[in-house]
Amino acid sequence: ARGDSGLDSDTVIETLILKLPQEDYEQTFITIINWCRFGELLTYDEAREHVTIVTVPIASASAQQIQAGLSLRPYVDTARVMRLGGSPNKKELITKLCERMGTHSAITDVIGFTDAVLTREHATTTGVGNGVALPHAQLDSVGDFLVALAVVPEGCDFAALDGQPVYVVALIAAPQRDRPRYLRVLATVAAQLNRPEVRTKMLTAPDDEHVVVAFLS
Repeated sequence: ARGDSGLDSDTVIETLILKLPQEDYEQTFITIINWCRFGELLTYDEAREHVTIVTVPIASASAQQIQAGLSLRPYVDTARVMRLGGSPNKKELITKLCERMGTHSAITDVIGFTDAVLTREHATTTGVGNGVALPHAQLDSVGDFLVALAVVPEGCDFAALDGQPVYVVALIAAPQRDRPRYLRVLATVAAQLNRPEVRTKMLTAPDDEHVVVAFLS
């Protein structure tokens, strides 16, 4: 990445994925993934929020592989669901969700993971709009892909891109060794929570099990 924003190419690509329009999601994601795997030149103009990309030729076999559907079921569990009352601030919400994520054996350094998520959040907000936030981090100390969910009926000020409160949060943890899958999980979660009916079902779910069912619906 080039420019004066201080954002590295990983952060720019993650931000692009979170902003993908749902109707163009699949093909656009394949293109972005291939930038990651085959090389890219990214110029980011922070003032205009404009990204210029020059791509290199890509291998069609890799695109076909990436196109395969991804189930989020292996990554979620009722043990990693929180329903929070009141209006917690961003740091409080992220810290609580990281602690809940840390009950899984794949998170071997809860403090390090929390710090990484907060550092990523400081670079650019993961409050993507429509009441959704997707904090995430990829670390060597994470043993497997995990997703933790929080619903906040009264909302949280997450400094979201649309300036509105966040009501549904999906925290994503990923090992450092598999960036293509990390981006795939991130993008699939973003697309799922872009559906209004999924968010509504999660917010009105009577218990943790129904939150998971709604998220996967």
